[in-house]
Amino acid sequence: FSHEERMARSYRRKAKEIVLAVILTREQDKGEILEWYLNEIYYGNLAYGIEAAAQTVFAKPASELDLAESALLAGLPQCPRCYDPLSPDPETTASARGRQRVVLDLMVESGLITEAEADRAARKRLTYNEPDDDLLLAPHFVVWVEEVLEEMLGAERLALGGLEITTSLDLQLQQVGERVVREQVERLRDRHDLTNGSLVALEPRTGQVLALVGSADYFDTEIDGKVNVALRERQPGSSIKPLTYVTAIEQGMSPASVLWDVPMEVELAGGELYEPVNYDEEFRGPVRLRAALANSYNIPALKLLRDIPPLETEEGWKYGVELTVDTAHRMGITGLNRPPWDYGLSLTLGGGEVTLMDMTTAYGTLANGGEMIRPHPILRVTSSDGEVLYDLLEDEEALTPEPAVSEAAAYIVTDMMSDNNARSPAFGTSSALNLGVPAAAKTGTTNDFRDNWTVGYTPYLVTGVWAGNSDNAPMSNSSGLTGAGPIWNGFMRNVIFDETLLDIVRKVRADFDLDFPRAFERPSDVVDVRVCRIESLRELSSACHEWQSELFIRDNVPDGLEQVGSGDPALDGLPPRAAGDGWSVVGAVVIPMPPPPPELVAQAAEKDEELQWATARLCRPDQFGADRVQPVAVVELPAVTDDHPFIFEWAAAHGWSAVDNAEACTPEMAGAAMEPGSLPGPGQYLAAEGLPVPNNAEYRIAMVPGTVLNSAVTITGTALFNRDEIQFFKVELGQGRYPGEWVTIGDIHADPVLDGPLERLDAAALPPGDYVLRLVLVQRDGNVLEPPFSVPFLIAPGG
Repeated sequence: FSHEERMARSYRRKAKEIVLAVILTREQDKGEILEWYLNEIYYGNLAYGIEAAAQTVFAKPASELDLAESALLAGLPQCPRCYDPLSPDPETTASARGRQRVVLDLMVESGLITEAEADRAARKRLTYNEPDDDLLLAPHFVVWVEEVLEEMLGAERLALGGLEITTSLDLQLQQVGERVVREQVERLRDRHDLTNGSLVALEPRTGQVLALVGSADYFDTEIDGKVNVALRERQPGSSIKPLTYVTAIEQGMSPASVLWDVPMEVELAGGELYEPVNYDEEFRGPVRLRAALANSYNIPALKLLRDIPPLETEEGWKYGVELTVDTAHRMGITGLNRPPWDYGLSLTLGGGEVTLMDMTTAYGTLANGGEMIRPHPILRVTSSDGEVLYDLLEDEEALTPEPAVSEAAAYIVTDMMSDNNARSPAFGTSSALNLGVPAAAKTGTTNDFRDNWTVGYTPYLVTGVWAGNSDNAPMSNSSGLTGAGPIWNGFMRNVIFDETLLDIVRKVRADFDLDFPRAFERPSDVVDVRVCRIESLRELSSACHEWQSELFIRDNVPDGLEQVGSGDPALDGLPPRAAGDGWSVVGAVVIPMPPPPPELVAQAAEKDEELQWATARLCRPDQFGADRVQPVAVVELPAVTDDHPFIFEWAAAHGWSAVDNAEACTPEMAGAAMEPGSLPGPGQYLAAEGLPVPNNAEYRIAMVPGTVLNSAVTITGTALFNRDEIQFFKVELGQGRYPGEWVTIGDIHADPVLDGPLERLDAAALPPGDYVLRLVLVQRDGNVLEPPFSVPFLIAPGG
């Protein structure tokens, strides 16, 4: 048979086989036919024939094999990969011994050996040959490629040999990956009981596997070094949270949506109540999706998964957990195949198991604008006579992306994960996630510090890292940021800032006619919207004095929020200034209450009692028009009423006197909150009357985010403070969307200012681009009053 005939499935071939078999059995003894067969078939590990198999597996000739060894080899041809006795995977080697037992039992049934002989052979400890692979480069990748080839071409074709394989791996990038994994493991081995690490690097648009480090040392048996951890399922910790967030964005939520970071109770399968906590065991009250994801807060993520708007499908209604599992599968996760509610809300904290390869693929889907490409380790396969058996460039199906999530949702989650300013409260400004170039990243740490993850990407390179112990032993206080993060940062920086290595990635894309973007391209249906800065509500302000720009999908902008611009100069020009100062989302209104009457204060002092007085209230604005609510600071309450007691408890502990949620705001309450001079909080108009200003300061810059400047302007605003606590205020300027350095404009100022000039800025002298102004109050002890008031603006091209 020619190769084509052997591969063909036809009646003609079958008839020819029957005729040849009849001729063969007439002319040759069956023992000789069996001998030929055993000397030709594939036994795995590139061993063809029983003699090669005996030498490869046991380092001895076939004539010296005993019963146990012979039975093991006799069972391999059925599936050489499934029963590979030399595999680093203990499950595979156990399968090989199981197959050996099948062969022995068949020999007992045939009367060739006794049952006692079979039992002795099955119990015998076998000594396998250790192959001389000291010079093997990228060993885990090579072993994986062999498995992929067998699935691609079939064991029969692979057994014929004579193939030339061109893989996607670049040896220079591979060596960088191996080095940074090895160095970090050695650095943390003694301090954190960390012994192993793994790394996968992909080009996201074509799925090419550029580097694969399966373990810190392939030849270290103490860490099971031959096990390719990149292909083994582990719990991903918080690194899987972005899949929950992108699902929520797909379902109409936005980075501005409010989540309540207060205690919650989760009922487990047995009815037991579980009270989750954040990594620092703190509660922050109302937080936005952006801050919750960027700082990896656990409780908001659990509530988000619970509260994702349901979707009606042909199979019925699907809720958060089901929708997120569906998203994960579309994005490239091949695991998580149990019923979704088996995982429950713990799914978003890493309650399921996934492989590093799959997680890197899923993040690559975000880098690829929401379209999934499977990993491809093989570029080309040719036979010994030059026939092309496979070519990735010609494989249209492999290179056709599978839609997973919308481009807008992928971009928004990418923006949240690349927001160094947003994640600074938890990670600091100079963490391992900050590369100094546009890059999105997320860490993950499992319970008892058993797994550390960091996965992240630029538009042209996605890298996933796992660190831990192969035997699942816990590490000592090693998190995703400290364990896996430095490996991710080291590999990415080595590639990004070394032009030789960067050119490798650039050429990988150029070979497939792809450009080389340095920044994430914003879709036209992602717009900027002006929203109230949620943290300002903790200052008990009657109106929102601090604003920020947030991203929304154009069709999902709620009524009452004003679009600032799409961010695409070709569509909108430079973002226009926004008018109005309200945010009328129906929810709970924070109503600051007037200070206690002096006579009550005096009465309490006479009795030496502490006066209990509410500084603010929470109520619902459903009894009067939205126009009356609009200037009032608003926070949405969740639909799950079980959360409300925890919300009110948190509010009371932070200066908000929480009334029953059933009580609606009255026009009188809202009207009182809007009256100048009636508020005890930062809206202190008392300074204008020459009265003492209380300890809590009020400070803001009167500039709309996204304002375009092109000439010298006076920066106006308010800086009210107690001189006994604050030394001075100053205005600082930073360049870029998230400045790393700040420069003081003009002088420092010791006197308070109410709605007046703060400083002078010569915008015409600055180059075009993004900038941020911030108002800083310096306390008597030299520390800055947190947080400074910041507002982004633009310098127009052309000055």
